[in-house]
Amino acid sequence: MQQVREYGGFSALPVGVLVAAVVSKRAISAYLNGRRLRQKTAARSREATDAKERFAARFRGKAITDHQRHILSMGMEEMRQKLQDGELTAAEVLEAFQAKAVEVDARTNAITEYLEDAADRARELDALPKDKRGPLHGVPVSLKVRRPHNLAWDHTILFSL
Repeated sequence: MQQVREYGGFSALPVGVLVAAVVSKRAISAYLNGRRLRQKTAARSREATDAKERFAARFRGKAITDHQRHILSMGMEEMRQKLQDGELTAAEVLEAFQAKAVEVDARTNAITEYLEDAADRARELDALPKDKRGPLHGVPVSLKVRRPHNLAWDHTILFSL
């Protein structure tokens, strides 16, 4: 029969069992937390895909108009000046760039998310008096934000403003 040693009034066998139980509990907890995180990430991915599809559906079957092509062909300084002068609205510039982004994304799948409230914000900008418009008033911007892959976020996030 094996003899159990005692350390400080505690026998080694129960202490070993306790340590094994704690390690097992942590391993199970880590597994379940990882599983929950994967489920949350999958749900978030499905939601983002659905939102992206709803957004793209607004432009599907519609060709980019000549006016939109003209907006898309402008240099930034010309566009900025026309936005400042009120010759172009932030809403029409945004729509031209969104239509082009949806067209390009259909081939490249490069966009992960569109800001659905961007049109509302563009209309708010259009309502500003000319003297209250900033130097980049209405100029469309796309951002790519890279997040470390070990965080609970998607690897990359792209916003089309």
